Amino acid sequence: MSSSSSREKIASQIALSSSRMALTAFERHIEEKLNDQTEKHETANSKPKVNLNETKSF
Repeated sequence: MSSSSSREKIASQIALSSSRMALTAFERHIEEKLNDQTEKHETANSKPKVNLNETKSF
């Protein structure tokens, strides 16, 4: 393998590794945002608990 070909292979591997790291970071960011939105949505939709056995006053 020539040194030029070897350098190109190493450069390609570095670029691929960098792309994988960027993709992983982006995936984590999106997951965090989705989790935050889900938590906010669940909190907004939660209703106060009602005791059905409580005596009613009319």
